[in-house]
Amino acid sequence: MHAASYGPISLLSDLAKLFERVLKTRLSTHVFGKGLIFDEQFGFRPVHSCPQQVLRLVEYVSEGFKTKQETVAVFFDVAKAFDRVWHAGLVYKLYSLQVPDRLMLIIQNFLSNRNFTFRHKRTHSTRRLIKAGVPQGSALSPLLHSAYTNDIPRPTSGVQLALFADDTALFFRSRTRRSIFRHLPRAIDELGQWFRKWRIEGALKRFFDIAGSHPNALLRAAVDYQPPPPAHFIRRPRNVLIDSPDALTAAIDSLNDINDTHD
Repeated sequence: MHAASYGPISLLSDLAKLFERVLKTRLSTHVFGKGLIFDEQFGFRPVHSCPQQVLRLVEYVSEGFKTKQETVAVFFDVAKAFDRVWHAGLVYKLYSLQVPDRLMLIIQNFLSNRNFTFRHKRTHSTRRLIKAGVPQGSALSPLLHSAYTNDIPRPTSGVQLALFADDTALFFRSRTRRSIFRHLPRAIDELGQWFRKWRIEGALKRFFDIAGSHPNALLRAAVDYQPPPPAHFIRRPRNVLIDSPDALTAAIDSLNDINDTHD
Protein backbone atom coordinates (compact mmCIF):
# COMPACT_ATOMS: atom_id res chain seq x y z
CA MET A 1 0.00 0.00 0.00
CA HIS A 2 1.21 3.52 -0.80
CA ALA A 3 2.72 5.52 2.06
CA ALA A 4 0.20 8.32 1.48
CA SER A 5 -2.55 5.93 2.60
CA TYR A 6 -1.26 6.04 6.16
CA GLY A 7 -1.78 8.76 8.74
CA PRO A 8 -1.09 9.22 12.45
CA ILE A 9 -3.84 8.74 15.02
CA SER A 10 -4.10 10.31 18.45
CA LEU A 11 -3.33 7.91 21.31
CA LEU A 12 -4.03 9.60 24.65
CA SER A 13 -4.20 8.50 28.25
CA ASP A 14 -7.62 8.20 29.91
CA LEU A 15 -7.05 11.43 31.83
CA ALA A 16 -6.11 13.28 28.62
CA LYS A 17 -9.21 11.94 26.86
CA LEU A 18 -11.38 13.14 29.73
CA PHE A 19 -9.81 16.60 29.61
CA GLU A 20 -10.29 16.69 25.84
CA ARG A 21 -14.00 15.97 26.23
CA VAL A 22 -14.28 18.80 28.75
CA LEU A 23 -12.71 21.12 26.16
CA LYS A 24 -15.12 19.85 23.52
CA THR A 25 -18.10 20.54 25.80
CA ARG A 26 -16.88 24.08 26.51
CA LEU A 27 -16.28 24.81 22.83
CA SER A 28 -19.62 23.25 21.79
CA THR A 29 -21.47 25.35 24.34
CA HIS A 30 -19.86 28.47 22.92
CA VAL A 31 -20.28 27.88 19.18
CA PHE A 32 -23.65 26.10 19.19
CA GLY A 33 -25.15 27.94 22.14
CA LYS A 34 -24.53 31.26 20.40
CA GLY A 35 -25.49 29.96 16.95
CA LEU A 36 -22.04 30.61 15.48
CA ILE A 37 -21.85 27.52 13.24
CA PHE A 38 -23.80 28.25 10.07
CA ASP A 39 -26.99 26.35 9.32
CA GLU A 40 -25.78 24.59 6.15
CA GLN A 41 -23.36 22.42 8.16
CA PHE A 42 -25.16 19.24 9.31
CA GLY A 43 -22.09 17.35 10.53
CA PHE A 44 -20.82 17.09 14.09
CA ARG A 45 -23.75 18.93 15.61
CA PRO A 46 -26.75 17.93 17.77
CA VAL A 47 -30.02 16.74 16.15
CA HIS A 48 -28.53 16.84 12.64
CA SER A 49 -27.58 13.91 10.41
CA CYS A 50 -26.48 12.99 6.90
CA PRO A 51 -29.94 11.64 5.86
CA GLN A 52 -31.45 15.00 6.82
CA GLN A 53 -29.04 16.79 4.50
CA VAL A 54 -29.81 14.30 1.72
CA LEU A 55 -33.53 14.85 2.30
CA ARG A 56 -32.98 18.59 1.92
CA LEU A 57 -31.51 17.96 -1.55
CA VAL A 58 -34.28 15.51 -2.44
CA GLU A 59 -36.97 18.03 -1.48
CA TYR A 60 -35.23 20.76 -3.48
CA VAL A 61 -35.09 18.53 -6.56
CA SER A 62 -38.70 17.38 -6.08
CA GLU A 63 -39.94 20.97 -5.91
CA GLY A 64 -38.12 21.61 -9.17
CA PHE A 65 -39.89 18.69 -10.85
CA LYS A 66 -43.25 20.31 -10.11
CA THR A 67 -42.29 23.38 -12.12
CA LYS A 68 -40.29 21.48 -14.78
CA GLN A 69 -36.95 22.75 -13.52
CA GLU A 70 -33.72 20.84 -13.93
CA THR A 71 -31.29 20.50 -11.02
CA VAL A 72 -27.52 20.23 -11.34
CA ALA A 73 -25.51 19.32 -8.24
CA VAL A 74 -21.75 19.43 -7.72
CA PHE A 75 -20.23 17.33 -4.93
CA PHE A 76 -16.76 18.12 -3.59
CA ASP A 77 -14.70 15.40 -1.95
CA VAL A 78 -11.67 16.79 -0.11
CA ALA A 79 -8.94 14.18 0.31
CA LYS A 80 -7.61 13.95 3.89
CA ALA A 81 -9.60 16.98 4.98
CA PHE A 82 -8.69 16.67 8.67
CA ASP A 83 -4.99 16.43 7.80
CA ARG A 84 -5.10 19.66 5.79
CA VAL A 85 -6.30 22.03 8.51
CA TRP A 86 -3.84 24.92 8.61
CA HIS A 87 -3.04 25.60 12.28
CA ALA A 88 -2.53 29.36 11.97
CA GLY A 89 -5.73 29.64 9.93
CA LEU A 90 -7.67 27.65 12.52
CA VAL A 91 -6.43 29.86 15.36
CA TYR A 92 -7.48 32.94 13.39
CA LYS A 93 -10.96 31.52 12.80
CA LEU A 94 -11.42 30.54 16.44
CA TYR A 95 -10.58 34.12 17.42
CA SER A 96 -13.12 35.28 14.81
CA LEU A 97 -15.72 33.12 16.58
CA GLN A 98 -14.83 34.95 19.81
CA VAL A 99 -13.73 31.80 21.62
CA PRO A 100 -12.69 32.79 25.19
CA ASP A 101 -8.98 33.54 25.50
CA ARG A 102 -8.19 30.82 28.03
CA LEU A 103 -9.94 28.15 25.97
CA MET A 104 -8.26 29.50 22.85
CA LEU A 105 -4.79 29.22 24.40
CA ILE A 106 -5.44 25.63 25.52
CA ILE A 107 -6.56 24.64 22.03
CA GLN A 108 -3.57 26.38 20.48
CA ASN A 109 -1.26 24.49 22.82
CA PHE A 110 -3.15 21.28 22.01
CA LEU A 111 -2.24 21.70 18.33
CA SER A 112 1.33 22.96 18.73
CA ASN A 113 4.53 20.91 18.75
CA ARG A 114 2.86 17.60 17.94
CA ASN A 115 5.14 14.84 16.66
CA PHE A 116 4.64 11.47 15.08
CA THR A 117 6.76 8.40 14.48
CA PHE A 118 6.20 5.35 12.30
CA ARG A 119 6.74 1.86 13.66
CA HIS A 120 7.09 -1.32 11.64
CA LYS A 121 7.66 -4.38 13.81
CA ARG A 122 10.71 -3.41 15.87
CA THR A 123 11.83 -0.55 13.67
CA HIS A 124 10.95 3.07 14.45
CA SER A 125 11.31 6.10 12.21
CA THR A 126 12.67 9.42 13.41
CA ARG A 127 10.21 11.81 15.02
CA ARG A 128 8.67 14.35 12.65
CA LEU A 129 6.81 17.56 13.44
CA ILE A 130 3.13 17.68 12.43
CA LYS A 131 2.76 21.04 10.67
CA ALA A 132 -0.93 20.84 9.77
CA GLY A 133 -4.10 18.94 10.57
CA VAL A 134 -6.18 18.13 13.61
CA PRO A 135 -5.49 14.82 15.41
CA GLN A 136 -7.28 11.76 14.05
CA GLY A 137 -9.19 9.93 16.75
CA SER A 138 -9.57 13.04 18.87
CA ALA A 139 -12.97 13.96 20.31
CA LEU A 140 -12.21 17.63 19.76
CA SER A 141 -11.06 17.44 16.13
CA PRO A 142 -14.47 17.26 14.37
CA LEU A 143 -15.59 20.45 16.09
CA LEU A 144 -12.31 22.17 15.24
CA HIS A 145 -12.79 21.18 11.60
CA SER A 146 -16.30 22.67 11.63
CA ALA A 147 -14.88 25.91 13.00
CA TYR A 148 -12.20 25.91 10.28
CA THR A 149 -14.76 25.60 7.47
CA ASN A 150 -17.33 27.91 9.04
CA ASP A 151 -16.48 30.85 6.76
CA ILE A 152 -16.96 28.87 3.56
CA PRO A 153 -18.51 31.26 0.99
CA ARG A 154 -22.27 31.16 0.75
CA PRO A 155 -23.26 31.40 -2.92
CA THR A 156 -25.71 33.95 -4.22
CA SER A 157 -28.19 33.93 -7.11
CA GLY A 158 -30.14 31.02 -5.68
CA VAL A 159 -27.31 28.45 -5.66
CA GLN A 160 -27.70 26.19 -2.61
CA LEU A 161 -24.89 25.06 -0.31
CA ALA A 162 -24.91 21.87 1.77
CA LEU A 163 -22.22 20.41 4.03
CA PHE A 164 -21.86 17.29 6.10
CA ALA A 165 -18.53 17.21 7.94
CA ASP A 166 -15.89 17.53 5.19
CA ASP A 167 -18.26 16.83 2.27
CA THR A 168 -19.57 19.84 0.36
CA ALA A 169 -22.27 20.19 -2.29
CA LEU A 170 -23.56 23.01 -4.46
CA PHE A 171 -26.85 22.63 -6.30
CA PHE A 172 -29.02 24.84 -8.44
CA ARG A 173 -32.23 24.42 -10.42
CA SER A 174 -33.62 26.28 -13.39
CA ARG A 175 -35.79 25.78 -16.45
CA THR A 176 -32.89 26.70 -18.72
CA ARG A 177 -29.36 25.37 -18.81
CA ARG A 178 -28.15 28.82 -19.75
CA SER A 179 -29.14 30.01 -16.29
CA ILE A 180 -27.42 27.00 -14.69
CA PHE A 181 -24.22 27.61 -16.66
CA ARG A 182 -24.26 31.26 -15.63
CA HIS A 183 -24.79 30.87 -11.88
CA LEU A 184 -23.34 27.48 -10.85
CA PRO A 185 -19.81 27.88 -12.30
CA ARG A 186 -19.50 31.23 -10.51
CA ALA A 187 -20.27 29.54 -7.19
CA ILE A 188 -17.80 26.74 -8.01
CA ASP A 189 -15.05 29.28 -8.74
CA GLU A 190 -15.72 31.14 -5.47
CA LEU A 191 -15.52 27.89 -3.54
CA GLY A 192 -12.32 26.91 -5.35
CA GLN A 193 -10.71 30.23 -4.43
CA TRP A 194 -11.69 29.66 -0.81
CA PHE A 195 -10.16 26.15 -0.87
CA ARG A 196 -6.88 27.55 -2.17
CA LYS A 197 -6.81 30.49 0.25
CA TRP A 198 -7.14 28.22 3.28
CA ARG A 199 -4.79 25.55 1.92
CA ILE A 200 -7.46 22.92 1.36
CA GLU A 201 -6.18 21.11 -1.69
CA GLY A 202 -7.24 18.00 -3.54
CA ALA A 203 -10.99 18.67 -3.79
CA LEU A 204 -12.43 16.25 -6.36
CA LYS A 205 -15.58 17.41 -8.15
CA ARG A 206 -18.41 15.15 -9.30
CA PHE A 207 -21.22 16.59 -11.40
CA PHE A 208 -24.77 15.25 -11.39
CA ASP A 209 -27.56 16.35 -13.69
CA ILE A 210 -30.91 15.41 -12.18
CA ALA A 211 -33.27 15.91 -15.12
CA GLY A 212 -37.03 16.21 -14.84
CA SER A 213 -37.75 13.94 -17.81
CA HIS A 214 -36.66 10.66 -16.20
CA PRO A 215 -39.45 8.60 -14.54
CA ASN A 216 -37.25 7.99 -11.49
CA ALA A 217 -35.37 11.26 -11.63
CA LEU A 218 -33.54 10.84 -8.33
CA LEU A 219 -31.50 8.11 -9.99
CA ARG A 220 -30.66 10.17 -13.06
CA ALA A 221 -26.94 11.05 -13.37
CA ALA A 222 -25.02 13.41 -15.59
CA VAL A 223 -24.90 11.64 -18.92
CA ASP A 224 -25.20 14.68 -21.20
CA TYR A 225 -24.14 17.48 -18.84
CA GLN A 226 -21.15 19.39 -20.23
CA PRO A 227 -18.51 19.63 -17.47
CA PRO A 228 -15.97 22.45 -17.09
CA PRO A 229 -12.67 22.29 -19.02
CA PRO A 230 -10.48 19.24 -18.24
CA ALA A 231 -8.13 21.37 -16.13
CA HIS A 232 -10.98 21.93 -13.67
CA PHE A 233 -12.55 18.48 -13.87
CA ILE A 234 -10.77 15.57 -12.24
CA ARG A 235 -12.97 12.59 -13.07
CA ARG A 236 -16.09 11.88 -15.02
CA PRO A 237 -19.59 12.16 -13.53
CA ARG A 238 -20.79 8.94 -12.01
CA ASN A 239 -23.72 7.36 -13.86
CA VAL A 240 -25.90 5.82 -11.17
CA LEU A 241 -27.89 3.91 -13.77
CA ILE A 242 -24.94 1.69 -14.72
CA ASP A 243 -22.24 2.19 -12.07
CA SER A 244 -22.22 0.26 -8.82
CA PRO A 245 -24.25 1.92 -6.03
CA ASP A 246 -22.64 4.11 -3.42
CA ALA A 247 -23.76 5.43 -0.03
CA LEU A 248 -25.38 8.57 -1.47
CA THR A 249 -27.45 6.60 -3.99
CA ALA A 250 -28.57 4.17 -1.28
CA ALA A 251 -29.60 7.04 1.00
CA ILE A 252 -31.59 8.74 -1.78
CA ASP A 253 -33.21 5.40 -2.66
CA SER A 254 -34.30 4.95 0.94
CA LEU A 255 -35.69 8.47 1.24
CA ASN A 256 -37.47 8.13 -2.10
CA ASP A 257 -39.15 4.92 -0.90
CA ILE A 258 -40.28 6.68 2.27
CA ASN A 259 -41.67 9.54 0.16
CA ASP A 260 -43.63 7.10 -2.01
CA THR A 261 -45.02 5.40 1.08
CA HIS A 262 -46.38 8.66 2.49
CA ASP A 263 -47.81 9.98 -0.79
